[in-house]
Amino acid sequence: MSFVLYNDILSDMEELNNVDEKSVVFEKSDALETSPVSDKSNVDSESPVAPESSEVPESSVPAATAGAFVALENQKTPAMPENPAESIPEKKGRNKKRRNPIFRFIRFVFLLILFIILAIAAWVAFSIFNKKNPLAMLPPDYSMYVRMDSAWDTLNPLLDLRAADILLSSPDFKNIRGAFMAFRASPLRQNPVVAQLASRRVDLALYTSEDGKHDFVAVMELGPLSAVSRLAPFVLPHIKIKQLKDLSYIQSVGDSYFEYKSGDSVFYVKPCRNLLVAASSPSVFEKSMRANNDTAYTNEEIELINQKTDEPVHIVMDSKKLLSAFVSGNDMLNQLSSVIAENTHGVLSLGITDSDVNLSAKIPCTANDQVPESITKLISRNSTVPSIINKMSGRVQYYTVLNIGSVQELKEAAFPLLPKNMNAESLWSTGQTMSKMLFGMTLDELLYSWTGDEICVLGMEGTDSPVFAIQVTDEDKRQKVFKKLMDSILLKDDTSLILDGVRLPRVGLPKFFECLLSLFKVTLPSPYYMVFEDFIYFSESAQALSGIYTSVNEQNLIAKNMYWREVSEKQSADAAVSMYYNLEKSVPFFLRGDSAVTKALSLYSIGRCDIGFSDSSLVFNLSATARHTGDLRAIPGFPIKLEGAANGNMVLEKAKNPAYIYWTEKPGTIKSMEAASTKIYSLDLKVSSGETVYLASAESTPKQGLLWAVTSKGTVYLLNNKLEAEKGFPLVLRSAVSGPVNTSGSTVLVPLESGDLAIVDTDKSVKEISLPLIGQVKSAPAVLDRTIAVYDKSFAGSILILQDGVVTNAENPLPVDGIAFGSPALLKKEESLYVAFITQAGSLSVWKDGEMLAGFPIQLEGVFYNNVVTDGSALYVLSSDAMIYRVSLDGAVLQVHVPDATSREGLISVIAPDEEFHKNLYVSIDGNLLYGFSGSLELLSGFPVVGFGVPAFVDVNGDKSADCFVLTLDKKLNAWNIR
Repeated sequence: MSFVLYNDILSDMEELNNVDEKSVVFEKSDALETSPVSDKSNVDSESPVAPESSEVPESSVPAATAGAFVALENQKTPAMPENPAESIPEKKGRNKKRRNPIFRFIRFVFLLILFIILAIAAWVAFSIFNKKNPLAMLPPDYSMYVRMDSAWDTLNPLLDLRAADILLSSPDFKNIRGAFMAFRASPLRQNPVVAQLASRRVDLALYTSEDGKHDFVAVMELGPLSAVSRLAPFVLPHIKIKQLKDLSYIQSVGDSYFEYKSGDSVFYVKPCRNLLVAASSPSVFEKSMRANNDTAYTNEEIELINQKTDEPVHIVMDSKKLLSAFVSGNDMLNQLSSVIAENTHGVLSLGITDSDVNLSAKIPCTANDQVPESITKLISRNSTVPSIINKMSGRVQYYTVLNIGSVQELKEAAFPLLPKNMNAESLWSTGQTMSKMLFGMTLDELLYSWTGDEICVLGMEGTDSPVFAIQVTDEDKRQKVFKKLMDSILLKDDTSLILDGVRLPRVGLPKFFECLLSLFKVTLPSPYYMVFEDFIYFSESAQALSGIYTSVNEQNLIAKNMYWREVSEKQSADAAVSMYYNLEKSVPFFLRGDSAVTKALSLYSIGRCDIGFSDSSLVFNLSATARHTGDLRAIPGFPIKLEGAANGNMVLEKAKNPAYIYWTEKPGTIKSMEAASTKIYSLDLKVSSGETVYLASAESTPKQGLLWAVTSKGTVYLLNNKLEAEKGFPLVLRSAVSGPVNTSGSTVLVPLESGDLAIVDTDKSVKEISLPLIGQVKSAPAVLDRTIAVYDKSFAGSILILQDGVVTNAENPLPVDGIAFGSPALLKKEESLYVAFITQAGSLSVWKDGEMLAGFPIQLEGVFYNNVVTDGSALYVLSSDAMIYRVSLDGAVLQVHVPDATSREGLISVIAPDEEFHKNLYVSIDGNLLYGFSGSLELLSGFPVVGFGVPAFVDVNGDKSADCFVLTLDKKLNAWNIR
């Protein structure tokens, strides 16, 4: 049909051209008919015949012209019929066949549009049916395979999880942390078009290299959208899109692809038929592009990958690695890896929010020569329903139920797994001998003859003593065994206690029995016991046993517990091991490790974990909920351990959207950290002992993120945010440096021991201003716009003011009455310049345009090792006894004392965390605490936090709010969420 339309369009275009040509001929023919030609028989017979007109005098046309014209016509046209009237009907017939040009143009446009629509439809249909299996682009040697049926519905909620912050704080995932945090803060997440485009299946495979580095390949199934993606290599290289400025098109021999850069991360992207492929490294990208990887997958593996689940994330990975993720914190259970079949894959399904997590895993097991027969016997049977859970007390706060086999089977399976230094078999042999000698029966008769398959440990509210329960299958035999025990003179049986209507006998266990229990970290020297509801309960706490008795009789069962019900909704009734836990009371074995997964799951404080066996597979189900807040200020992944002691002063990159923070560590090492990725760069300046390095963030420079670093010997460095020196640096000044530095525009201000103020620009120019000093400048110059103030420290000290590099009060400096520390504070109000300064003795002076302000100086109580800071409206100062003063320009004083603190070595700073905040006051006291106050000296929410010195504020977790970075005295870098 498209071909027919194409021919029609060409025909219409040809006829439209003919219409234009014929209209010219008609005009020409009419002109000929009205011309004075004597021989009318020479007129073109094919031309239309016009009606006869009146004769035109020959004199009206020049003879030469007429003759030439007639000769030309005679050569080009055949003779017309003698009777012109005969041609008239033919002319009329031709007019009837001719169509209106407007109609023909409309028809042409319509057919053209229809052709385009059909061509697009054909292209889309081709794109839909010309497709490739996602597995073809994923090399089979993955360490983890993740399938998401809708990438947007799965990933978008995960971006904001605290659990994600913890996972990405692991060194294993640091190479993708930056990109993750960048996308978390990206406005694209609010774009409905992006949401619609990303609501598609994504298959992602993680690969682990020999050096432990993790890379990935992700494949998105585009479906009809591949009609657009297939054109990307032909279109995108020729257009410029602001949002895609970091995307470049790479053409190499035999291949072409896109390269996308995000910070230090580089991603390789290529459309392949109906798929969009992205990879994090060239090596895995090259493997992916072989495009025949699906032939290496087994049918079983493909079935696992495509298996449908109720949770949004579907993961396939090596069975042994999957098991190790859950048992890594337990040496005994780690040995169970031998029951996992080699080269098999386990399946894990995951659904997670900040409030709850649901996780299920299925791992194939197999019997082999390495697996003891006792263990094979347990894993070969399908799990059943533990009976004790249905009759469990509502006062139980945590429990572990074993429903895997009899006591004898458990002993035979567990003893080979115990460490050899525990001498389990030797203790058992000793127990057999002692039992026969003391009680006249073996341990087999003592333990196996009356017990069932269920053993339970319970934690009760109101007591720290656990309760142990064993299923009783033969009460008569139990009574006979206990009678033999009680008849022995070695056991003390006390039956005198009756609590809440139930008699609770107490028995002292023999020493050999205590040794056997200690193999499993159970301590029961003289427990109370109670037989109730087909179970016998033991505990050192009589109150715990009576609580079980009364609550069960009152039908106060755990099934009515709101938290237990919440975490049990998705659990199967069958279980070999069932654990209900509250992290404030107990920690299950799978949360005792130090892995990133363990830390992430520990965010969910109440949970239920069931482990069972079904069809020769280990089945693991976990449901947990977050029911305690803890210290939500601490950002996952922090604190970070530092290599050396830090000076406490954080320096923030001066940029519209700062991303880097800087600090120094002794001796002379500069550190830079990209907040989003937490990647740290280091530069050792190799300074001599006792030499100091001063840092200041450069501003008003062509490149963002530049950092000034000045050594006390006068070497000036200009570094980028990765601590690489800019061209032409370092420079060496002619004099040593006398104190800290500050920045003004594109320059750094460096006080020199020679008495000059060096001004070093980013263009490598150096200007030195001579200062009329009595002493030296020991503190950083104060800067406000184009005004600079320096404190000449001496017993007769003064403050010098510079405007545009010129000392304006050299003849009349502002006098300082006494010794002082720190720099003056500058502020402007109504075009007037105010300078504030306080001495060590507490004399606070404020000058307005060079004159002492009325009401000043003011005497404040205390000793002051810090000088005045300002938020632009008021003055703030910190005394050595941790008293904070707020002084208005009218002399009003407000003060707040930090309790139980001193601040002889503390610091005070004024910082605006981000554009949404007003400037706040941050006070570091002696010790390791940082306080935050508002301008009216009200304590800020979230403070104090652990740390000292001057903090820096930058977004580390992509939530678009600034987080508080602060160094600690124990060589750590902390990050706090202060919202």
